[in-house]
Amino acid sequence: MSATQSYAHSRQQKLVVGFSQTPAPTTGLTRQEIRDLSLKGVKTRAASTAGSGRLHGKVAIITGAGPELAIGTGAARLFAREGAKHIYLLDYNPAPLSRLAEALREKYPNTKASPNPMRHSRSTVDQDGVLDLAVSALVDQAIQEEGHLDVFFANAGIIQRPPKRVGGGGDEIAEELRATGRNMGGIEDTEFMEVLRVNTLRWVEAGSNISYAFKSPIHARPWRAETLGIFGLSVFLGIKYASAAMAKTTSNKTKSVPGGSIILTASVAGLKANAGPIPYSASKAAVISLAQTTAYELAGSNIRVNAICPGLIETDMTRGAFEMARMAGKEGRMGVLNPLLRQGLGVEVAQMALFLASDDSSYVNGQALPVDGGLTASMPYIRPKL
Repeated sequence: MSATQSYAHSRQQKLVVGFSQTPAPTTGLTRQEIRDLSLKGVKTRAASTAGSGRLHGKVAIITGAGPELAIGTGAARLFAREGAKHIYLLDYNPAPLSRLAEALREKYPNTKASPNPMRHSRSTVDQDGVLDLAVSALVDQAIQEEGHLDVFFANAGIIQRPPKRVGGGGDEIAEELRATGRNMGGIEDTEFMEVLRVNTLRWVEAGSNISYAFKSPIHARPWRAETLGIFGLSVFLGIKYASAAMAKTTSNKTKSVPGGSIILTASVAGLKANAGPIPYSASKAAVISLAQTTAYELAGSNIRVNAICPGLIETDMTRGAFEMARMAGKEGRMGVLNPLLRQGLGVEVAQMALFLASDDSSYVNGQALPVDGGLTASMPYIRPKL
C-alpha cells in the first residue's frame, strides 16, 4: 500500500469508525448530534424561507416531479416560491403529480400549475419524461400559452430496471439492493440499454428510410436512425426542444432577449467510479458530456446548459437503502464517506437547480456541479487486490 493510499485509508477509517460518539472540535456535540441538527435545519429552512422573486415571470418545465421526496418536487416548490409564472410538470405517475400541482396552486396562487395536459384547462403532462411526443408537445404548449420558455429542468431518470424476483416471498428491499450491487457478469445488455435509454437516449426501431431534420443549430444535421441505432430521449430531447423554444422572443416584451437555462440531473456516479451501478454510471457520464458539448453547440444563443451531480440524496429512488439502514439501526452511518458525514436531501439539490434557473448564474455554463457533501473532493480508497 502506498503512502497516499495509507493516508486515504486512515482518513476514511476516522470518518466511519466511531464518528457518532466522537465530540466535534470546540462544540461539545457529538458528530451524530451535529448530523441530526444539520438535517433538521435544512428541512426547517426549506419550509420557512420566504421567496424573493428570483424567478419572477419565468416559464419553466420540470421533468421527474411528483413524489414527496423527489428532487423535481423540491424544485417545483422552490420555483413557485420564487415567483415563476408558469411551471409545467412532466412525469409518468399522475397521482403524485396531481397532488403536487394542487399544493402549488394553493400555496402560490400566482403560479400556474396543473396535472393533465389532455384537458384544455390543465398544463401538466402526466406521461413519462422519456417520451419524445410528450416532451415536444409540452414545449409547444408552453410557447402557445405563455409565448416563451425560460427554464427546462431535465430531472427524470432511473437507477436500474426493477430487479427480477430471485425467490418466493423474499425481502423486496434486500433484493433491490442486491440487484443494484451486481457486477458486469450479472447485468444483461438489454438492461444496460434500458437505463441508458431512460436517462440519456432512446432506442429507435425505424426503417432505413427515416431521417430527422431539425430547425435550430443543435438540430441542423439529418440524423439517420439506422446510423445512430439510438436516438435522443429524456435529457437529449429536453435540450433539443427546449433550446429551440428558448430562442423565441415575444412581441409584448415579456421576453425581448432570447436565452434560457437548461438544467440536467446527472450524478457523482458520472464523475467518479464506484458510485453507482455500471449502466447508471455510464448514463450519467453521458448526461455530463451532453451538458458540456451542447453548451458549445448553442454558443452565442444566450442559452446555458449545466449538469447537477448529486451524491447520496434521500429521495424516493433511494428509499430502499435508507429503509434497510433504519431497520438495521444504522441510519446514522448513511453518507459518512463525505466530510459532512450525512446524506443530502432533495431540497438541497433543488436549491442548486434554483440557482441555475435564476439570473444569479448567468455566467455559469457547461459545468458539472457536484452537490455531494464534499464526496468528490477526496481521492477514494479502494483496497488493492494482491
